[in-house]
Amino acid sequence: MILNTSIIRITHHTVSRPPSQALNLSPLYPLDSFLSKFHSFMSILVVGSGPVGLSAASLLSRTLPHLSVTLLSSSPSTPPFDPTRTDVRTYALAPNNFDLLKTAGFEDVRYGKYGKMQVWDRSNPSFVSWSDKDGLGYVVEDNLITSTLQSNLPPSVDFIPSSTVTSITSLDATTSEVGYKSIDGKEKGTIKADLVVACDGGNSGVRR
Repeated sequence: MILNTSIIRITHHTVSRPPSQALNLSPLYPLDSFLSKFHSFMSILVVGSGPVGLSAASLLSRTLPHLSVTLLSSSPSTPPFDPTRTDVRTYALAPNNFDLLKTAGFEDVRYGKYGKMQVWDRSNPSFVSWSDKDGLGYVVEDNLITSTLQSNLPPSVDFIPSSTVTSITSLDATTSEVGYKSIDGKEKGTIKADLVVACDGGNSGVRR
């Protein structure tokens, strides 16, 4: 079975540009309710190591420790967070999303609160704005999220960096065999999984 994470809405933008995509992790919270139908699965492959993929792998392993969780990433291992650098790629997170990331291992060592938001379409002069004196949420740098989530992945998660999916074959009604290779082409392998979770972005090879 393949789970498409497009059901998870995510808010992503850069400092200099307005939000272009909606990001909301709330459908995963609480994870037990969302995954109640998957308790019979024993092996899960998460493809993609952005904030969604890292969070999914971490929360699956922490919440359902009987599972075998593998995380396949096209990127190399993320270096530790460097507080002397500022990442212009940021995420605007609602408070429940912020708390969910902390449950997954995110370390909130640096963030900003925002109390006003305006959303508009560049092809239309109309816009929507709202505010809250107590704050709407938090703005967090991408490299802080990914580096701390990766550093705090549970030891039980099998992390395979710098590799891409090459094939997906259904072995039976519940199990798929996923072929992969390293970016440099030197290593190849297969992974059998009861559930494949596509967290590899808008141009997902898994969904294709």
